[in-house]
Amino acid sequence: MFPERIFIIGYMCSGKSSISRKLASRLGYNSFDTDDLFEEKYHVSVNDFFEKYGEDYFRKFEAEILRKTGDLRKVVISTGGGTPCYYDNMKWMKDNGMTVFIKVSPTTAYNRLVTAKRKRPLKKVFPFSCYNALWLKAAVLRTGRVNSQGRELQY
Repeated sequence: MFPERIFIIGYMCSGKSSISRKLASRLGYNSFDTDDLFEEKYHVSVNDFFEKYGEDYFRKFEAEILRKTGDLRKVVISTGGGTPCYYDNMKWMKDNGMTVFIKVSPTTAYNRLVTAKRKRPLKKVFPFSCYNALWLKAAVLRTGRVNSQGRELQY
């Protein structure tokens, strides 16, 4: 059986939100995105909040939003790209559900970042190898099959 909460983690623009919705649909679960939950609660975009208050303040509120998902059942939750790196969020997600790491190449991530419709607060990129090392150790499941155009393959 699947856990009550599945957390989708990965680098910015790795396809976490799209995969979260598809997986939730297949499982009969609901899908949530922590960035959307943040924006609904605080009535400000993540990007605008970053610019006005800074990353440290954002990460505190992001951790609170994440922990509130512990009350939800039968959900797939797409997290922000940096979520696992702060406030023991990775440990909390592993203790409260299953984590699935979506891996994309640095080139794919960069191409998606520069063409993304949604503004991303951190285009100063944390070293890709650091993200992979953290998440590859921590995630229960890892997926990264892409086709020649850099798109995720159907599972």
